[in-house]
Amino acid sequence: WAIFNLILVSLSLRATVESQQRRLSPRVTMEMPAALIWSGSGDVPMEATVLDASASGARIRVGKGPNGERWTRMAATGEAVQFRPHFTDAPHLERPIWATVKAVHQNSGDPTFGVMFEPDQGMAVREAIAHLIFGSSETWRVKRLAKSNKKGFTAGIGYLLWLSIRSAPKTFKAFINEPARLRRAALARPAEAKPAHIVAFGEDFEYLEADEVSGNLVVPVPFTRPVSLTEAAIAEARRA
Repeated sequence: WAIFNLILVSLSLRATVESQQRRLSPRVTMEMPAALIWSGSGDVPMEATVLDASASGARIRVGKGPNGERWTRMAATGEAVQFRPHFTDAPHLERPIWATVKAVHQNSGDPTFGVMFEPDQGMAVREAIAHLIFGSSETWRVKRLAKSNKKGFTAGIGYLLWLSIRSAPKTFKAFINEPARLRRAALARPAEAKPAHIVAFGEDFEYLEADEVSGNLVVPVPFTRPVSLTEAAIAEARRA
């Protein structure tokens, strides 16, 4: 029992110095079909697949047009794009989502965009993003099964022992380096950190009214300054 407890304590110590989660919001892996358009994509939306998404951005693989059309010009970093995920279980929640390209990866296969959602979008768009991330229980089931690996009693004890032996030197090194890491983190920390969360999105009612009513993809235009929630409430009150 002393040896068994030593194994558990070693693993617990290792957990205290695990790598920090640096993402402001969790990113969920998926395979969600979508339509994507930008100023150089041509007259029809490109078929696309959302590979993962969070409350602040997504990774999208670009395909071809409905009839095999290719884009006339590849999107560049900083360019505005618009995509519309296809929800087979909730088509009434489908909305065009504005985003800015942060990275373009083009290997031997189809290119992939890393995009960040624009904050000046309405409540209907927020609902679409929330459904994209959390709406499908199948996504979470697959994610859970991918981490599930059943072991017998003997194999489980051996696995714990192996983790304990492997973690001991890493844990010792991490504790030795912890004071220096904390100093570096304090120097690199911004004066005022604002978490990028979907609830904090501003909203521009005038800008989004036509898009939300039609629900169609439109050719992207330059974004305006994000509108605060206070300004959005005043604009809505004037309209009412």
